[in-house]
Amino acid sequence: METVMATLVNAINRQGDFIRDQNQRLAAQHKRLVAVEESRVARLSRSSRPRKSTTPGRSRSITRSRSPRPRRRNERPPIPRRHETSPRNS
Repeated sequence: METVMATLVNAINRQGDFIRDQNQRLAAQHKRLVAVEESRVARLSRSSRPRKSTTPGRSRSITRSRSPRPRRRNERPPIPRRHETSPRNS
């Protein structure tokens, strides 16, 4: 019975060590992520390039399109007909 208890205690201790190590790795990763985020924010705030104001997506797509919209089949101009100079019934 004592060996079973000792085995369980050892397993619990190993599990606790594993969780502690994992927690330390996650804390270090979090610190790195915070540092990256702060450096990006600082770089953007130092940027000398003026930023454009945000425009709604619809108006942005309208101003971006420089080419005329394609015509539909029923919007084609009529085909020019040849004008005959001589009368038909002659």
